[in-house]
Amino acid sequence: MADGPSGSHDNRAPVHTTLLPNGDPGHSGGGTIMGTSNAPTIEQYRELFGPDAENLILDSQRRRRTQRHHLPDKLKGPSLYLTDQVDGLITSPDNSPFTSLILPYVHLDSPDGKITWNVYNYDEGLASRVPYESAARVLTQTKESHNAYITRQGLALTLEHNFLASEEGRKDFSRQLSQLIGSVQYSNDLACHICLLTAPSHERKEAEKYAFNDRDAYQQIRQYVDSFALVNKSPIGLDVAIEEAKMYFKKWGAPPPNFLLCSSRIAFQLNMTEPRTNVLTQGAVGQERLNAGMELPSYRGINIINTRSFAMETGAAPRDPFVRRVRVGEYYTVHVNRVALNDVNLPVVSMYDQNRDCDVPLTYANLLRAAATTEEHLDRLMNADAVTLVILRPCWEHEMHCAVLGNGGLQNLGASFYGQSEVSCYDDAQYGKCTCPNPLLIVLPTHLHLSYCFQM
Repeated sequence: MADGPSGSHDNRAPVHTTLLPNGDPGHSGGGTIMGTSNAPTIEQYRELFGPDAENLILDSQRRRRTQRHHLPDKLKGPSLYLTDQVDGLITSPDNSPFTSLILPYVHLDSPDGKITWNVYNYDEGLASRVPYESAARVLTQTKESHNAYITRQGLALTLEHNFLASEEGRKDFSRQLSQLIGSVQYSNDLACHICLLTAPSHERKEAEKYAFNDRDAYQQIRQYVDSFALVNKSPIGLDVAIEEAKMYFKKWGAPPPNFLLCSSRIAFQLNMTEPRTNVLTQGAVGQERLNAGMELPSYRGINIINTRSFAMETGAAPRDPFVRRVRVGEYYTVHVNRVALNDVNLPVVSMYDQNRDCDVPLTYANLLRAAATTEEHLDRLMNADAVTLVILRPCWEHEMHCAVLGNGGLQNLGASFYGQSEVSCYDDAQYGKCTCPNPLLIVLPTHLHLSYCFQM
């Protein structure tokens, strides 16, 4: 072979081709791949998974065209870092007043076993007279033992394999994480509502224990009728209900209440009705109430917490557990003197028509026609000098709003106990999960007062 410039061994050197610069294909295949790589980097994994992503080894086959996108093996399974982050976001006191002011979160290290607690009652009594050297009357104490379990619930998120590599992917992850936290808090708020509604009645227990009842059946019914829709009947109806509840708290030895859980519509009755917003009678205060609208953060020194509506049935609109439909029957007695009435077609009484949402005048002739059974009976009623009519409403439906007055907190009312949360990450939708125990809510009934006092 002849020596020449192209065949000399001395001139041979490593070839620096433009397709493979420096012999390293790099992340983009030496420029041979059309487009740029959008796979997550180690720094992006570390930003999400924290210390779990240290010394991470990426899949060596991730650049092949026949690749399958896998999560690095080190990041699969439960993540303590993500669990702590999600737990911190869920239990933040700024999330919801239900799990901060009313029944705050309390962590339990071992929530899987049976949770037991005791309630002690020490009855106070008057000292009685005793002879010398005789036994004194012994004060009584009672003890009640209770137990409960924490139930575990779970939710999952589905994300693209390369969501960390794009700005939109990271935003989507942030929004889904907020959705997860909001769903968990949404469930816990519902549990708080149900717990307050189903709490045992200390007043009923006290009545059964001492077997006292100073009202007969008629007086009890009369009391229920008088307190029915108290806020609508009187401008100071809510004030009366609050002061009456405070009296019970004081009798039971409980501290004064610090929260009032009620519908936001109650602020309409307190701020938006004409007697409270009339500038002529209320002055500048009336205008301030009108401008404030339905925002009512506190009332009589008590924090106002609005109830929430929950979607508890598929295909049904969300509803408020503190709102119930009540059907009542009403009757009115009308005495008409026919001699003093010049025309039978004149109205003698006005009744509220729920369908029209207005008062409808009823004439004497219409009332007699509704009361008469036959034409002969109608003629006798028309010729009578005086008639007493009883107007019945056997089924009138009201939408009643409940209000709960209490003293929240761990030392007074109770707590929302939780523990052993877990956030696991997998590249298979069958195993990915985020589980969190449904909090156990414990309520002391002596720090709670329930009343249906408002209708819409």
